[in-house]
Amino acid sequence: MTKQRRTRARPVAAVPAAPETENRKVRAIIAAANKLFLEQGLAAPSMDLIAETAGVSKATIYVYFRSREELLLALVEHDVRSNGPGVIWDPATDFVDAEEELRGIAKRLMAFFLSLRFRDRAIFRLIEEQAVSFPEIGRTFYAAGPQKTTAQVASFLRMANAKDLLSVPDVDLAAMQLINLLHGDLHFRKMLSMPFPTRRELDARVESGLRVFLAAYGRASSGRHRS
Repeated sequence: MTKQRRTRARPVAAVPAAPETENRKVRAIIAAANKLFLEQGLAAPSMDLIAETAGVSKATIYVYFRSREELLLALVEHDVRSNGPGVIWDPATDFVDAEEELRGIAKRLMAFFLSLRFRDRAIFRLIEEQAVSFPEIGRTFYAAGPQKTTAQVASFLRMANAKDLLSVPDVDLAAMQLINLLHGDLHFRKMLSMPFPTRRELDARVESGLRVFLAAYGRASSGRHRS
C-alpha cells in the first residue's frame, strides 16, 4: 500500500512521519503555517510568506513539504496528535467488572470533550471549509482523531466480549454509539456559544449513557445478541 501512495500522480496525502515533528525547522514551519492558514485560509498564504514567518528559506520548506496542501495535512495530523484525547483505554489493562471499566472510559471521554471547550479550535473550521475541495484533509483528521478514539473503545468491547462480560455483536458500531451517547449536544453548545451542562448534569449523562449501553449490550441481553 505504501508503494501505491508513492506512485500517485498527486501525492498530497504524504504526511511527514511523527519523528519529523521533533525537527526544529519542521516545528517552526508547522507553527507558521498554522498561524497563516487560520488567519488567511488555505489559498492565501504563499510558501514565501510561510518561510518568512517560520524564519527559514523557501527551499527548506520544500525539503519537507511539496505543496501547501501537503503542509496543511501535516499541520492537521500534528494538531490531533498534540491535542487529541490520548489513552482512552489501554489494551494491556486487565479487568473483571465491565461496567466499572466502562465508567472509567466514559469519564476520560467526557474530560476530553470538555477540554475542547477551552482551546482555540479554529482549525476545525478550516478543516470543514477545505474538506469540500480537498477531501484528503477530512480523511486525515478523521483517521488521526475520531477513528483512533473509536478504535480504543472497540478494543475494550472486544476484550469484554472475550471475557463474557458483555455481548456486543458489532464492536465498532457499539463504540461509536457509546461515544455519541456521551457527547450528545456538546459540539452544538460550543459552536453556538451556549452554556455547558453543570458537573452534576455531566455525571448524570455518563450514568444514563452507561445504563442505556448496558441495557443493549450487557450480559442480561446476551440471549438476544450473542453470536
